[in-house]
Amino acid sequence: MKKTIFLFSAFIAMSIFSFAQTTYEIEAGGGPNGPTPYYSPQFITIEVGDIVHWQSSDGTHNVDGRTATFPANPMSFFSGAAATGLNFSFTFTNAGFYEFECGAFDHALTQFGTITVLDTTTGIEELNAINVRFGPNPATEFINVSADDALLHFVIMDVHGRVVMESNLDSGANNTRIELNALDQGIYILSLESTTGTGIIRFKKD
Repeated sequence: MKKTIFLFSAFIAMSIFSFAQTTYEIEAGGGPNGPTPYYSPQFITIEVGDIVHWQSSDGTHNVDGRTATFPANPMSFFSGAAATGLNFSFTFTNAGFYEFECGAFDHALTQFGTITVLDTTTGIEELNAINVRFGPNPATEFINVSADDALLHFVIMDVHGRVVMESNLDSGANNTRIELNALDQGIYILSLESTTGTGIIRFKKD
């Protein structure tokens, strides 16, 4: 898949950390005789080289992150056919934005998630080529973002992968202004979806 490199001096200043492999746990559960099918946590942010481990607490589940299902995923991952006792791990070696879901029955209606993989060892993040432009960074009250194609959706996550803001962009425009007054000071990750792909940027809120 065609990719581009976004290199910003402010991004580099915030992105140089020592590398350490970490394993992140995601629980899969729910079904006809229990709660609504789910993954918990549903949205996470990790670094290149980290491992994600999915394990079921009950029910019949799998993990489908194949590019056949999600063409924008930088890599494919798949646990196999849905079954009881899900126990699956995958090491993410490519930076980017990943989607996944459970393929059992109609579980995908509620049992889906995303993984944002950052390359913080070099300070350079390789992203889908939608030519995102943004600023100011650091930001205080707002951030302006634009791309070459119509913007559809954005998600802002904190550094722990928690979604703190999300919205559809229905105007069909290739630019938008995102108000940040509700966010605390800190570093955030913005995933921006356009008609041709997804871009991921990191910014600081002062």
